[in-house]
Amino acid sequence: MRQIPFNPKLLKGDQARWWKHWEARASQAREFLTATWKAERHHNPSQLPPLSFDHKVWGDLKNWFLEHVFFGHCAYCESPITRCDPDAEHYRPKGMVTHQIDQQTRVVEAVDETGSVEKHPGYFWLAYDWRNLLPSCHYCNRPNSSHKGKRNLFPVSKKHLFVISSRSR
Repeated sequence: MRQIPFNPKLLKGDQARWWKHWEARASQAREFLTATWKAERHHNPSQLPPLSFDHKVWGDLKNWFLEHVFFGHCAYCESPITRCDPDAEHYRPKGMVTHQIDQQTRVVEAVDETGSVEKHPGYFWLAYDWRNLLPSCHYCNRPNSSHKGKRNLFPVSKKHLFVISSRSR
């Protein structure tokens, strides 16, 4: 994967208007998801609440990125995506986070804002952050018989944290 230079502040005309509209939708979806998660967690702190995402928000960005930034290519392998709809890959997984130890995939434990250790809920607050979304081919994102794909893997060298900020970046 190579880094693609992109700065939404440099967009002009119709693209700038599209981007502003998309950012407003993404901000609203993020605020709703975060508030819902916090309320559910408050009512039942011993259980991670289920998450309900608005796939259309990141799907629209995936399609826009694919056309205007990645020019029809997978963000990981850089192959042209022509045979199927690309995935909207979340670099930091929006749902459960896993890592591999000794050929086994395990759910990551994380430290929350109170210092408690529990199963990582995923980086759901980044589900609509454009810096966390990439167009990806099925081969790179999904497991199949010959390739494992990225899935929900997100290895880090130190502890996983989940501290939710309501601020937009």
